[in-house]
Amino acid sequence: MDTRLLMELVGILRLQRGPQDLPGTTGALAAAIAVSCVLSLVALGIMGNDNPALQIAVAAGFTLLFVGVALQLRKLGNRFVQTATALFGTDALLTLIALPATMGLDRSSEEISPLAALWLLGVLLWTLMVVGHILRNALDLPLVGGVLAALVYLFLSVNVTAMVS
Repeated sequence: MDTRLLMELVGILRLQRGPQDLPGTTGALAAAIAVSCVLSLVALGIMGNDNPALQIAVAAGFTLLFVGVALQLRKLGNRFVQTATALFGTDALLTLIALPATMGLDRSSEEISPLAALWLLGVLLWTLMVVGHILRNALDLPLVGGVLAALVYLFLSVNVTAMVS
């Protein structure tokens, strides 16, 4: 990812920029997908997940499908590349932020460090806000609509990827 793209993604994380501020190039989208997938692979590897590559491939495919369908329903298909870039790029950054907490997860026991749990809860809430912000901008929705769309997206994404774990 280049510096400009990274700075725009940080702006989206801070809810100061939107997907419309990102370059609408397939190169930016490919870079965002690649970085997101690699960081997700690291995170899932730390947590000891089975078939992390399959889970990541399904999650990436679901994200692309969800964005495409949602934008087509609103007749805004021309926003696909920037919206998908925003979702994958911010996912990469949020995964990087969550990585320290994954060290507190121990799959061999049912215990989780309270600090790790709090950290991950904070990242989850931040993710909900960021995805809601991205979808609100991309789909021309009010804030409540963006947050509801984010809840639907995150719920479906978790359930779809859980089916392959």
